[in-house]
Amino acid sequence: MAFSPSGKFLVSGDNLGNVQLWDWQLQQPFATWSAHQNSIIRQVGFSPDGQLIATAADDGTAKLWQLGEFDELFSRGCALMADYLNREISNGGDRYLCDDLIQQ
Repeated sequence: MAFSPSGKFLVSGDNLGNVQLWDWQLQQPFATWSAHQNSIIRQVGFSPDGQLIATAADDGTAKLWQLGEFDELFSRGCALMADYLNREISNGGDRYLCDDLIQQ
C-alpha cells in the first residue's frame, strides 16, 4: 500500500493482480482495475507529483498507470521503442527490459 503525495489517495494491490485506488478522505474505493492478471502484486507506489501509479508483480512486470486514464504507459513506451530494443547489439542489457511486452 502507498499514499499519494497529497495524502488524498491510497493505492493497494491484491493476490489476483487487481489494483484498488481509495479516496482516503471518504474512506471508499475510487477505482479498481486488473493490472497484472492472476499475479500477486508485490509493490505499488505513486510518482512524486502524484500523477502516476507504479505496480510490480510476480509476473515479472512493472507497469505505470496515469491517474484518470489508467493507460499502461510503460507498455506503450516499449511498443514505440520496439525497433531499438530488438536490435542485436552486444552489451545492450537494457534492450531486454520490454521483452515480455513487445510482440515480435
